[in-house]
Amino acid sequence: MNACAAIDFRKADSELNAAWREAIASAQQDDRALDRSYDQRPTTEAKAARGAARLDRLRDAHCTVEGYQRSARRQHGIRWSTTSRRAQLTRERTRQLSGPSE
Repeated sequence: MNACAAIDFRKADSELNAAWREAIASAQQDDRALDRSYDQRPTTEAKAARGAARLDRLRDAHCTVEGYQRSARRQHGIRWSTTSRRAQLTRERTRQLSGPSE
């Protein structure tokens, strides 16, 4: 069960990484229009990258807590529950980044 959950998470994470690459490319395009001679604020690309890292940490912490709650601290179920939930939240984030489906 743990191996299947890990494979599922890796697939979901790969899909999210592809969505992030598209979002970063879009941010880079937006940033090209900025006049950096006077606008020294962080670029959209930098903010997106920082946000992605923070969301990953938040997702992982959330899933760890949820895993403990779901498994009622039975050691054998924590890893599966946590990894399974990480895959689910990763797919939700991928849908958010990809925008509405057509």
